Amino acid sequence: MPNVFTPTNAGILGLNNIFYMNAQHMDAWSLVIYDRWGKEMYSSTDPDKYWDGNTENGGKAPSGVYYYIITGTCQGNTYKKDGFVQLIR
Repeated sequence: MPNVFTPTNAGILGLNNIFYMNAQHMDAWSLVIYDRWGKEMYSSTDPDKYWDGNTENGGKAPSGVYYYIITGTCQGNTYKKDGFVQLIR
């Protein structure tokens, strides 16, 4: 999992402009992003939709550190990953 991404600057190779995890072949998927005060900023259950640094209402999330929780199910096994990601604008 990346620990930093830059939605307004894709970098030399056009990478790092979304918070991305390869979720191919998942039967179920959930991504939830929280700000530093525990407010939910973004959530998705679509394995092809990743966080682009915007809130669910379309506003730009400010630069900072965010907490994520990813859960997925694949072939009857449930996986959970959580951690921190820094958004830099």
